[in-house]
Amino acid sequence: MSVRGLLPALWLCVAWPSVAADAGPAGDDGEELSIPFTVRIEPNPAPFATPFDLVIELTRRQGQRLRLPGVIPGTDELKNIGPARRSVTPPPKPGDPMVETLRVPFIALGLEDLKTPALVLTDPEGRVLEIPAVDVPVQAPDEEAQKKAAAEGQEPTPPAFAKGRTHHLYTVDDPRPRMVLFSALISGIVALLSYLALRRRSYDVWFASGAAAAPVVEERPPAHELALARLEALLAEGLLQRGEVSVFVPRLMDEVLRSYLEDRFEVRAEAETTRELCENLLSVSAPGLDVTLIEGILSTADLIKFARAEASVAAAHQMAGQVRALIEATKQEAQE
Repeated sequence: MSVRGLLPALWLCVAWPSVAADAGPAGDDGEELSIPFTVRIEPNPAPFATPFDLVIELTRRQGQRLRLPGVIPGTDELKNIGPARRSVTPPPKPGDPMVETLRVPFIALGLEDLKTPALVLTDPEGRVLEIPAVDVPVQAPDEEAQKKAAAEGQEPTPPAFAKGRTHHLYTVDDPRPRMVLFSALISGIVALLSYLALRRRSYDVWFASGAAAAPVVEERPPAHELALARLEALLAEGLLQRGEVSVFVPRLMDEVLRSYLEDRFEVRAEAETTRELCENLLSVSAPGLDVTLIEGILSTADLIKFARAEASVAAAHQMAGQVRALIEATKQEAQE
């Protein structure tokens, strides 16, 4: 081979490592999400040695859930002290974007050059949203006293803490609540099994005696009448008047909406996830059946039930009104 023929091969041997290094490993980073967000700290400035929140507000579509990292990093001077709290502001009308607020609790144990960690939020499809680090100004506990002493011409009193001192927070695990919960669970299972065994035995005795009369067939009220009666009974319990939104919303979904959908359209609803239920409803053709509205209501309820998102009493009332309107729009007519 001539020298001219060797030159391309030599260039490839030299350039290939740098090209491969620039390319990087494929698939390390997910696709970036384009979601409007704001990030801030509350209160600002953060009080020394007192919890404050890193507040992230996301404007996203309904059903698009983002999750935080499993472990939120921190330093000796800025520590994460618990899981994030979620709250959701329902959209003004179905299909509009919703605002979700994440509050990540921290505590500042230093005074200068503090930043919250940069966070990466991911959706179920692996796409990512990067939340940048935020500067954390810290309000010293005796700063006002130092300013007052300086104004009066007195020598400032040194603070009770020294810069660079390490503060340790310890979390003591208490197993007693878990033991009480486990005992209650076992007792409930035993009671349920005993009840089922007693009921089966009573039925066997009744059937063997031959004294059972012919079954009386009672006409079942229409599904919409049952659902509206359940809704009125739930509202009459006064849960919303007492501010118990986290109890009211799951019962509204299970006892009213899901039971109505199962009775009215003969689809599996009570044991299905929101996605599975909406897929089942897509095969149903009925006037007034808005699957998109149902998905939005159930998705908001899932955040309150499983992610412990905060919701106002007014938002719960709005959800009850949406469920009532859906029942009225899809009720079974007398001629059917």
